Amino acid sequence: MINRFLNIFLIIVLLAVASGCIEDGFTDDSSARPEFSVDTLNLGLAFSGEITSVHSFRVYNRHDRNLLISRIALRDGNEAYRLNVDGVAGKEFADVAIRPHDSIYVFVDAQFPPVGHDGKLTVKSLLDFEVNGGRSTVVLSAECIDVTVVPASVLSADALWSGAYHVMGDVTVASGVTLNLAEGTTLYFHDKASLNVEGAVVADGTPEKPVVMCGDRNGTMVGRIPYDIVPGQWSGVTFAGTGSRLSHTVVRNTSSGIAVTGGEISMLNCVVRNSRESVISVTDAEVKAVGCEFADAPGGVVTLDGRARLTMNHCTVANSYLFAPVTGALLELKDDGVSCHITNSIIYGNGPMMNTKSPDSGDITLRRCLVGADGSDDDTFIDMIWNSDPMFITDTDRYIFDYRVGPGSPAEGAADASLTLPEAVRDFYGRERGSTSDLGAYQH
Repeated sequence: MINRFLNIFLIIVLLAVASGCIEDGFTDDSSARPEFSVDTLNLGLAFSGEITSVHSFRVYNRHDRNLLISRIALRDGNEAYRLNVDGVAGKEFADVAIRPHDSIYVFVDAQFPPVGHDGKLTVKSLLDFEVNGGRSTVVLSAECIDVTVVPASVLSADALWSGAYHVMGDVTVASGVTLNLAEGTTLYFHDKASLNVEGAVVADGTPEKPVVMCGDRNGTMVGRIPYDIVPGQWSGVTFAGTGSRLSHTVVRNTSSGIAVTGGEISMLNCVVRNSRESVISVTDAEVKAVGCEFADAPGGVVTLDGRARLTMNHCTVANSYLFAPVTGALLELKDDGVSCHITNSIIYGNGPMMNTKSPDSGDITLRRCLVGADGSDDDTFIDMIWNSDPMFITDTDRYIFDYRVGPGSPAEGAADASLTLPEAVRDFYGRERGSTSDLGAYQH
């Protein structure tokens, strides 16, 4: 009996102590306000008619007493945005309490109506939090764009695409068919989607309006890493036919980059970057690349195999890959039968400069190129700039990968004008190279 009374007594004491530690009162201070983890919640790029990914922010009570938010609601009542406050979905919320020095989460996604014109439309709404007669606000913002949804399909007739496209599966351009991509066209590829070209693709990008092929995710992933630089978001592009021509075309965020498995392709002022494998691989095919950037891959940035034939003029082959150990060279030449001729270019970055079975084959030449490796000129390497840093204006700590050269770079004005091909007169940005042009893809 005594033990029973002792147990009851202890329970009463514990309850009294616990209740004494809890402040049930709400602050009525008119200056008390919640604090937020963001001033503006940016949902990034949103495709009209499609539900965005979920974004979130935190609402903090920095005070010593409970904070009662009497009302949470969108000021304009925008029906496109959808809210979830502290685990409860709805459009408007009343009497939401936050304990002292605690916080709650607000989750937001959206489904926007069609924009009704080419280009992007910024859609903003104000999410108000009313406390003790005062109001605090978080801005919700998104860039909305109309897209044409493309399912997995085979293009069996010539087509012209212009505008924005959301590619949801594997799209094949059949043999004998040409897909034309007008300037400014953007193809957003969903996870594992691909473009397989058995016929031809002609991309007519310009410095002002490049053609872009990229993943369909936006914003940032873990930490501050933008999805713009994250590889593996979609499969990539395979060329197996003849007649493909890419001008001012950007291809990024792929698993396997551009794979040329037959025929031939020409590339002028293109940017191909961020692949889980090679950025561009050529097998038993021919590629001519002028003014192009090939950058950032772990297994060899440029890979040649079989009877591959590659000509590069005023190109930049660079590697600052962050997402896995770099195991391949900037140039991976995997077969004795490959042909590789590179002029007025830069080859620099993580990994060896070149892996090849037969550097003395006679069909591999690098002429007037800047490289990071030590070496000396011979029949393969001619008029080289050895063991030099091109001073790219990259900043990997801030996830900026800009392979233009900075002031004072040894690549400035170092090109051999006699080697510059006529089509290389301007770079990706439209800058004229002139008579004293820089090495690499870009003119400073």
